[in-house]
Amino acid sequence: DGPYIIIGYSYGGIVAHEMVKQLIAAGKEVKMLGILDTNVSGRDVPESKAARLLEKVKRQLKKAVFIGGNLFTYPKDVISYQWLLVKRKFFKTFIEEEYQQIYDYSAEVIEAYDRAFCIYKMQPLDVNIILFRVRERIYFLDDPVYLGWRRYAKNVKVQNVTGDHKTFLLPPHNKELIHTIQKVLKNM
Repeated sequence: DGPYIIIGYSYGGIVAHEMVKQLIAAGKEVKMLGILDTNVSGRDVPESKAARLLEKVKRQLKKAVFIGGNLFTYPKDVISYQWLLVKRKFFKTFIEEEYQQIYDYSAEVIEAYDRAFCIYKMQPLDVNIILFRVRERIYFLDDPVYLGWRRYAKNVKVQNVTGDHKTFLLPPHNKELIHTIQKVLKNM
C-alpha cells in the first residue's frame, strides 16, 4: 500500500516516472522517485522543420565545444567513444554484434525498446525527484545539471555519485551509490 520508493536506471528512469504517474492516479503515496542517471533532455522536438534545423545546428555547435574540451582531458576515452558512435551509425552488423555481447536478448527486443523510448510522451508530475547523477561523463548532454528532469517534476535534487553511466552500479562505485541512497532515505 505504500508509501512507495521507486528508482529507475537509464531508460528505467522513464519507466519509473510513468509508474509514479500511475500510482498517484490510483491514489497511492510515493515517498521517493529516484532517477539513476537517466537523461530526458531533448525529448520534445519542435514542430516546424526550420525550428528543428535551428535547434540541431545550435546543439551541434555546443556539442563540438564540449567534445573538443574533453578531447584534451580524456583523449583516449573520447576517441574511443566517438569511433563507437561512427561504427554504430554506419555498420549495422557492428550494432548487432555489440548488443549480443552486452545483452542476452534479440535485435527485435532492442528495436522495440528504441521505438518505445522514441514515441513515449512524458508529462510533468507533481513529484520531487532525487537525481543520482554520475560525475564522469565524456558525451554531450543538453542539460548536464538536471538531465532534463526539471520539466517533468516540481523539484529535482541532485546527488552526485562516482563513476560513469556504465560503471557507477559496479564495484567500487556501487558502495557509494548505496550509501548515498540510504542517506537520502534517512533524511526523508
